[in-house]
Parts: sequence; C-alpha cells; structure tokens
Amino acid sequence: MPDNAKGNSPEAAAHFVEYYIELLNYASATGDVEPLESRSANSCKGCSNYIKLYRETYENGGYFKDSVWTPRAPVPYKQGSKCTVLVSIHATDGAYVLRKGKPEQKGRGGIYALRFELHYRDGDWKVSVFERQAET
Repeated sequence: MPDNAKGNSPEAAAHFVEYYIELLNYASATGDVEPLESRSANSCKGCSNYIKLYRETYENGGYFKDSVWTPRAPVPYKQGSKCTVLVSIHATDGAYVLRKGKPEQKGRGGIYALRFELHYRDGDWKVSVFERQAET
C-alpha cells in the first residue's frame, strides 16, 4: 500500500480508494484476488461480487484483457472512523471470456461514478461498501 494511503485522514482515504482500484485492475488481469480480499470487509457485497467474478472466471479458464479502470478526482467525506469516497472512473472497453471454450466478448467502457465506504480500524482501511452511483 502506498504511504499516502496510510493514516485515517480524508486524503489518505482518497488515496486508499485509488490503491483499491489498482487491486481491482490487478485481480481482473491475473485472477489473483487475495490482495483485494484482504482490503475488503466480509460484509461488502460489491467487493464480494467482483472477487467472485474474477476468481470464478480464472478458475474456469476464462480471462479479462485490456480491462482497466482509471480513477479521477476522488472526493472524501470523513465521519469518525468511517469515510465515504466518491470517485469517477474511466473504464476501457477491454475483452473477456468467462469460461474456457466460450466466445470472447467485448466489455463496455465508459465513465462511471462509484461510491466507496471505508472503515479505519487497527491502523488500516477496509472497504465496506462499493457501489456504482445512479446516473443523473
């Protein structure tokens, strides 16, 4: 984890979300979900959905390629030991196969608004909520 994501300040939380998005990109490219799991709370449904998707895809001989999320201008809001971070991401189109033998499909890139809720405990951040925001 980068040094600027350490500590319980709002700025550290924003940098942590950028780091978490790097972990999502890594899991997508490799199927290795352990680093992502270690930074996700068990109660985080959005986190669990992506962890399951990446794990099962690679276990079934599938893959994701050229599927990258780039965060833009995270905005943190801190309340006690909890911090909410709103961030937009640019997602590339990429391609994927969910199971070996299935045809390759094209991903849908674009710009998406995401909401992360983080909790700071024992000197570390964990994501407890990860969801896409409704478009207005």
